[in-house]
Amino acid sequence: MAIDRTRLANERTLLAWWRTGLTLVIAGVTLIKLFPEVAWMVDGGYVMVPLGLGTVVFGAWRYIQVRSEISRDAR
Repeated sequence: MAIDRTRLANERTLLAWWRTGLTLVIAGVTLIKLFPEVAWMVDGGYVMVPLGLGTVVFGAWRYIQVRSEISRDAR
C-alpha cells in the first residue's frame, strides 16, 4: 500500500513538472506574440520557451529516475 502511494506521488510530481513547463512555454509565446514592439518582453519570451521545454524534459528524466528507485526498493 505504501509503494502505491509513493508511485502515485511520483506521478503527481511528474504532472506538476509538466504543468509548470507548459505554463512557461505558453507565457513565453504569449509575450512574443502579444508584445512584439517591446524588446525586453520578447526577450523574456524567448527565454521562457526553452526554459519551459527544459522543465518538461527534466521532470520526465526525474520521474524515470525515481520510478526505477521505487521499483528497486519494492523488491
